[in-house]
Amino acid sequence: MKVVILHPPLYPMNHKFFNELGKHIDLVVYSFGNYPGYHATWKVKDYISPSNNYSLKVLEGNTDLKRLAVSYKLQLNPSFLKYLHKEYPQIVISVAFWVPSLYVAVFKHFYKCKLLILTDAISVTESQISTFKKLLRFFISRRADAFVSGSDLTTQYLQTITKGKAIFKSTQTIDSVSWSKDLKTLESKSHLRKALGLPMSKKIVLTVGHLIPLKNNDKIIDSIKDLDNVHLVIVGEGYLRETLEEKIKIEQLEQRVTLLKRKEGTALKAYFKASDIFVFASARDTFGYVVLEALASGLPVVCSKFSGASSLIDDGYNGFVINPEQSFTKEILAAIEQLETLANNALQSSENFTIERKVEGFVEILKQVVND
Repeated sequence: MKVVILHPPLYPMNHKFFNELGKHIDLVVYSFGNYPGYHATWKVKDYISPSNNYSLKVLEGNTDLKRLAVSYKLQLNPSFLKYLHKEYPQIVISVAFWVPSLYVAVFKHFYKCKLLILTDAISVTESQISTFKKLLRFFISRRADAFVSGSDLTTQYLQTITKGKAIFKSTQTIDSVSWSKDLKTLESKSHLRKALGLPMSKKIVLTVGHLIPLKNNDKIIDSIKDLDNVHLVIVGEGYLRETLEEKIKIEQLEQRVTLLKRKEGTALKAYFKASDIFVFASARDTFGYVVLEALASGLPVVCSKFSGASSLIDDGYNGFVINPEQSFTKEILAAIEQLETLANNALQSSENFTIERKVEGFVEILKQVVND
């Protein structure tokens, strides 16, 4: 089976998934851009290797950092179509309702291929888009042959625009096996807390993400400020840093809240291992890979119901699903009270989201699309 995927700049996780998927199909991936978002060190070309199980081709271009998306200039460039014609794909998978999806929707009969839209869009994020983008989604959804959603919330959204088209779910994942192995190579939790300057006697609540209004970091601070046995660690970069620093100072929480710059790799994993509970309080988010990282670290997650990742949380089992616009101090307290049980459940639930399992399900989806 020949499959071409049109994709924004790859994250390491994307490369691992495609490498596993390439063991089962003839796979070509077109990366639109050189690196994702703020991650300038993650050069897409570094993933090109003769040992790959798939072919990776890079279309030179930049990410629009204001939108954290592939620049419109690169999206509008139709040059990839002449290369696509030479691939003779049975299926073209396009990630999201962007301009490359529109091009394939128009010309798919010429290529004699099926168009599969892979998306993690959800109603709460799509409600914010322009009329033009809504029309674009309407046209693409009518021309696409099938859809793959990244979460239950995405499936619900797609059901409102697809007019009975086939919708398959392939839950987002990380390399949870490698993540867990890496954590085991680190020092013990107590050693890490000492090394990181975190209190030994308090419960550590962790949140990771951009310091922007959507992430509700101010509300996370409010949720723990009356909990004397809790220390909050915020990891991330963004233009609200000074505002958050001022809030922490005004409310005299300097000894209760640690605000750190963005961390990656082992440095980030150290904070996951040193923590007890993870909070993901986004006002809206199509998914949230950090939730998977938290579960794989054995951390119960207090998770926004307006995020795709909320479908990973079984309320009261491996965390709690919250409305981030309301106080969620009660849920943090509940997580503390049931910490051992919830932590074990979090780690166990992460075992369902391995790359191998995702690939196995994805291959079955592709077979159904080809045969329909």
